[in-house]
Amino acid sequence: IGFSSYTKGGKKFVYSFDHCLIRIDPKENTNTSSYISCIKNVGKEIFKSRIDNDYTLAESSPALNIGSISIANMVPTDLKGKSRTTSPDLGAYEK
Repeated sequence: IGFSSYTKGGKKFVYSFDHCLIRIDPKENTNTSSYISCIKNVGKEIFKSRIDNDYTLAESSPALNIGSISIANMVPTDLKGKSRTTSPDLGAYEK
């Protein structure tokens, strides 16, 4: 994760989203250096079953195999302990 800054009301917030799945206001400008290789406002097709809180990726998910190797090396396993170091997926679970 890198850093960019946002100033509002005299307060500075530093952030960057790099290879992330994010839900964001569609009016928000994401064509900046703060958003790198992100999938925004994903639909139902990305996860197996959001209704059942199953956030593993669906077979046809656009988040498959598009993660960053350098980021995956910082967090080499998913929440279930599966390796993420080759062709990592976006999200908390590796397919």
